[in-house]
Amino acid sequence: MNRSYFPAKIDWGITLLLAGLAMVCLGLGVVCFWLPQPTYIGGISLLLTGALLQSIWMRTVYQIDARHIRIQCGPIW
Repeated sequence: MNRSYFPAKIDWGITLLLAGLAMVCLGLGVVCFWLPQPTYIGGISLLLTGALLQSIWMRTVYQIDARHIRIQCGPIW
C-alpha cells in the first residue's frame, strides 16, 4: 500500500497567531510558578495550553493512501 505524507501549508498570519499565543501561554505559565503565592493549577494549565497550540502549529499533516485521507492536527486525528 503506497502512502504519501504532506505537511500543511500554514499562512504567515496563522503562524504569527499560533506561535505568539503559544509563547504567551508558555511564558505566563512559567511566571505563575514565580509569583509570591504560586498558582500551580494555573501555571500547569497555561503550559499545557501552550504545548497544545505549539503541537497544532508544528504537526498538521495529511496522509493519503489508496482509499483514505487522514488528517492529523497536533494530537487530534
